[in-house]
Amino acid sequence: MNSNTVNRSEYAAKHGERYEAQRPKDSNILKGSGAFTKETEKQREYGPKAGERYAVTKRGESDLWKNKGHMNGTTVNQSEYGAKRGERFETKRAADSEVFQNKGKFANATVSKEEFQAKTGERAPRTRPRTSDIWKNSGTMQKTTVNTEEYQKKQHDRAAATKPKESGILKGDGKLNAISTTANEYTVKRGERFEKTVPKNNQILNSTGKMELSTTTHEEYQQKSANRPIAVRHGSQMKALGDAKADYQTVSQHDYHATEGGDRFEVTRHADAEFFDSKAGFDGHTIYNDNYINGSTGQRVTGVRPSTALKLGGSRELVSGYQAVR
Repeated sequence: MNSNTVNRSEYAAKHGERYEAQRPKDSNILKGSGAFTKETEKQREYGPKAGERYAVTKRGESDLWKNKGHMNGTTVNQSEYGAKRGERFETKRAADSEVFQNKGKFANATVSKEEFQAKTGERAPRTRPRTSDIWKNSGTMQKTTVNTEEYQKKQHDRAAATKPKESGILKGDGKLNAISTTANEYTVKRGERFEKTVPKNNQILNSTGKMELSTTTHEEYQQKSANRPIAVRHGSQMKALGDAKADYQTVSQHDYHATEGGDRFEVTRHADAEFFDSKAGFDGHTIYNDNYINGSTGQRVTGVRPSTALKLGGSRELVSGYQAVR
């Protein structure tokens, strides 16, 4: 029986093909003659060096220690805040307990140890299974699994190929209707329309006579000389006011004048102005009327036509949107 499966035979560890190992040869760079420089350029440039320093000057001995007498070696901080012996209560030691002086056996196991200690549990007797007789049968062993038998590639049962026979529908007697229902129903047809009535020829252009070339818009909105009212000068009215006394009260003063009996100062009227008492005529013209309304005709440059105007011979026909004018 072959104990190797297809997976083991195909994907098992094998001895692959490798290139021959080549060891590098010894270099001749260390066999040269002369001294070997073991310092790099970085160590040479940036290595520790003796810097330039000022000469050390030692100071002379002070006379402070030459004085006679006793020197206090404790500082104020040590004398004030140094370790001192404080006042404490007397220490009392506890007397021995009588709990261990009792006679008898001492139980050194706690309740937790007695209840939860390791004990031998009750187990079912162990029964060893007997040797199976499946390997004692003589014959061949089935090496294919149910999955392999059910889902492996098989030759399926296919129905026999049957070619269709020729139809006898085209062999019938009579005429074949080659138009389908859709073509018969939705084909182009002649719809029902009203009779076309051709209008008769209008004889408006056949009449003899002159045709009016101006439209209503031209007649109504063309430039015309408007009728303006006659200008009335105010000079004659001012002369009439100069003979009589002018009334200086307005309509509001006349209707809403102060009533009698009120506490008000006496009204003092101003004397009449002599402006309207003059016998001369009143000039009713303003500067605007003299300069911008009745002004004189301005001077314009005389129009000069160029001598290179085109001279066209023949008839000239001017075509508008209404008719041709010659």
